Amino acid sequence: MRKRRKNNKTIISLVFLLIISICFLMFLTFNQPDKKQNLTENNKKVIKEPEKRVISKLSLAMVGDTLAHGAIVQDAKIDNGYDFSYIFTDIKDYIKSYDLAFYNQETVFGGELKGRIFQPNSYYGSKGYMFNTPTILGDTMLDMGFNLVSLANNHMLDMGEEATLNSRKYWKAKDNVLAVGSYESFEDREEVIIKEKNGIKYTLLAYTDVVNFPGQPTSSKAYFLNRYDEDIVAKDIDKVRDKVDLLMVSMHWGTEYSNQASAKQKEIAEYLSKLGVDIIIGHHPHVLQPIEFIDNTLVIYSLGNFIAAQETVDKQIGVITSLDITKTDDNGKITIELSDVTTKLIYTYSNGYKNFKLIPIADKYAKYLPNNYKTKYDYYKKLLTEKTNRVNVLSLNDV
Repeated sequence: MRKRRKNNKTIISLVFLLIISICFLMFLTFNQPDKKQNLTENNKKVIKEPEKRVISKLSLAMVGDTLAHGAIVQDAKIDNGYDFSYIFTDIKDYIKSYDLAFYNQETVFGGELKGRIFQPNSYYGSKGYMFNTPTILGDTMLDMGFNLVSLANNHMLDMGEEATLNSRKYWKAKDNVLAVGSYESFEDREEVIIKEKNGIKYTLLAYTDVVNFPGQPTSSKAYFLNRYDEDIVAKDIDKVRDKVDLLMVSMHWGTEYSNQASAKQKEIAEYLSKLGVDIIIGHHPHVLQPIEFIDNTLVIYSLGNFIAAQETVDKQIGVITSLDITKTDDNGKITIELSDVTTKLIYTYSNGYKNFKLIPIADKYAKYLPNNYKTKYDYYKKLLTEKTNRVNVLSLNDV
């Protein structure tokens, strides 16, 4: 009897162990990851996402106003004409190293006008300064490597229609140069000009939001100067946006001698960004203003003066701002990407408004720089970078 009970206990124990084993196996079966899923996850670890393929690159440098005051023109006078090349000796190679280089030609190349003595520039009392610059300055700028030129500014009509036409004819005769913002006819203005470099198609549009004389130019000759107008700008951009990889807009705007962008500048920048502009290049204040990105649009509010004979250190400091433009193929989608911005501070030196010389603000050139140049460097480094961390201001050791 006792033996039978013992056998029963053994059987019960075995059954219990069997049930536990079955439950354990079922647990493993239901909780084991799917082999197919495992394979997919492993493949994800092994197979990397395809990287963007770089198609091509383009380098771009930008400077501000070339304002050829009388002192500069007089300093460049030689026996048989003018020579401006000595002014730019220390920065020429730097500019020339870029694929594209932009500047604003603030003064008109009017030539020797009929009925008037040719004057590089003169002061006309209440009308202010009115400029007429020898064309050899243009030749000098082109020899340095500049090939993007804005003609839309408040001095383009200084010397009248004949001078403006003469200036336009000068620029139209220059090959491989995109000079925009002032034209000789409506047909000339409406022509869509697209350039290509390193496989990247680009164009430049230029407008001014400031004029010296209200109502200038008349509506019948509006082609002489591209004045900023939202509807006109939208139509111009619509004509080219899908035809180019890179769209740049030059803006002559803002408040003179102010280091901060005005409400109007910010409004225009927002508008141009929404229209798909890649780079907005600002000038006119004659001093530096911040740089920022609005979505994917680089906005340079003011590059300051490139060359001018204006008093005070702040008007004598400008920048050479540069970046790379990369064209990529992202799974069949062609995109344009802007690199971070590099900025080199520059200074217009003169000795009593003679012996003009454009130099980088760097310790190497200390003998040409004002005593407070390090303080000014710190101030402008902070100003240029306050709205974005994508701006690199070259140090005082860099030249």
